[in-house]
Amino acid sequence: MRNHTDTIPKCLVEYKGKSLLKRQLEIYENLQIDEVAIITGYKHLMLDKFLVKKFHNFEWDKSNMIHSLSFANKWLMRHDCIISYSDIFFEKSAITSIMKSTSDITILYDKNWKQLWEKRFENPLSDAETLKMDSKNKILEIGKKTNSFNNIEAQFMGIFKTKPSGWKEIIKVKRELSLNEYYKIDTTSIFQKIIEKDNLKIYGIEYKEIWGEVDTPSDLQIYNKNKI
Repeated sequence: MRNHTDTIPKCLVEYKGKSLLKRQLEIYENLQIDEVAIITGYKHLMLDKFLVKKFHNFEWDKSNMIHSLSFANKWLMRHDCIISYSDIFFEKSAITSIMKSTSDITILYDKNWKQLWEKRFENPLSDAETLKMDSKNKILEIGKKTNSFNNIEAQFMGIFKTKPSGWKEIIKVKRELSLNEYYKIDTTSIFQKIIEKDNLKIYGIEYKEIWGEVDTPSDLQIYNKNKI
């Protein structure tokens, strides 16, 4: 994000006059959700103004999403939890739909991802990852690089839900990793390892409304230009 994040964490980048984090919190706080928390890292003191529970990843500079989530372990071990990446925006229906799931792990996906990726990337396959499902929306493959659109039925949006049983499986797999992977493994990679072990099933729910991921300054320009 270049100078956009020199002085602020990415979640405070503004889209249409409102930070990505504030957009998400407004959705969560208007739903029947018991409690909301932020897992903090880079420039975490700037998030003190948000009056929600905070878990701080003091190893943020050498770790990835799954390791960050482990700092909220006491919640994830006890409760059904919805996790959303902090660099995305979406509509309320994204959360209301995934709230209803009873699966151990549930992901939200977009089947019309290609239209958005074609606006964001000269070659959409440079950033896209595989996602394959069966007729019941059980995830068969996720998170691999590919040179063919045939291997991508949808894209994972950065929103998922875990029951305690699902989180325990994530932690079990994480503990079996090498030291580097232990800190660096991303969400879709650990999902793929769970799929390969076949101890637990991961299911998907389709999302059809507006959303976006902010990875570069050009993403913001694209979303504003296309009135997303």
